[in-house]
Amino acid sequence: MGKRLFRIFQHEIPSRIKDLVNQEVNLVLKNNTTCHGVLKKAEGDFCVLKDMIAADHKIKIQDIIEIIYDKEAAF
Repeated sequence: MGKRLFRIFQHEIPSRIKDLVNQEVNLVLKNNTTCHGVLKKAEGDFCVLKDMIAADHKIKIQDIIEIIYDKEAAF
């Protein structure tokens, strides 16, 4: 089974971030770092990402420039 990468750019993030709660994502931040984990919460100006060692990271939504996630392809 193949996978497809989907990208959400900065101007779309506020309206689409709540749809990604409980999904595995990569957050690309303004300081050029990337955080990988499961998006646990998206409320107000912040989101909470749980990384692979179960640490929570509270991140300002305005600091995210791109969200990248993958889904299984239909083929």
